[in-house]
Amino acid sequence: HLLKKAAKATKKAEKKENRRLSLIVITLAVFLAWLGSTVFVMFHAVLASELGASHSRVKIALASYSVALIMIAVAGGRVADIVGRKRMFIIGGVAFSAAALLGLTVSSMESLIAVRAFMGFSAGLILAATGGVLVTTMHGTTRHDAWLLWRGAGMAGMVLGPTVGPLIASAPNWRRLFLADAVLML
Repeated sequence: HLLKKAAKATKKAEKKENRRLSLIVITLAVFLAWLGSTVFVMFHAVLASELGASHSRVKIALASYSVALIMIAVAGGRVADIVGRKRMFIIGGVAFSAAALLGLTVSSMESLIAVRAFMGFSAGLILAATGGVLVTTMHGTTRHDAWLLWRGAGMAGMVLGPTVGPLIASAPNWRRLFLADAVLML
């Protein structure tokens, strides 16, 4: 009887630790997904100059991230149901990192739009998958607290982008932002 109780307690502790690790990974991924939407804000002038484009064209190109993110996040819940939440999260994270690495090759407006849209699409997959994981694996106050953390991580990413971007990369080295995104997401 005591062995049965000990085994049950151990299993419960392992489950709690797995939830904690899942929440840490989800929080970091959500933070990075939203950080990616705002981290380039400080580099409009540099990008415009380097790519030979107007400021407004660069702003539109950078907005392709947010547009793609929102478009896939809306439909992403159903895709996560079909593909599987964990699988979609992993696919989204790997795709985000791959897209960010492609950002090191940006040399034109077209390549900037393509990379940013691909990153936004991947971020949308991540956000849809993480929301599904929270809903299906956590219950009661744990779910409530997890959603608060999820939302807080997203808001922190959006707000800190313009602050963190210049700390990660100086204006001449803005491509470092892509490298930082890729490494952190992995």
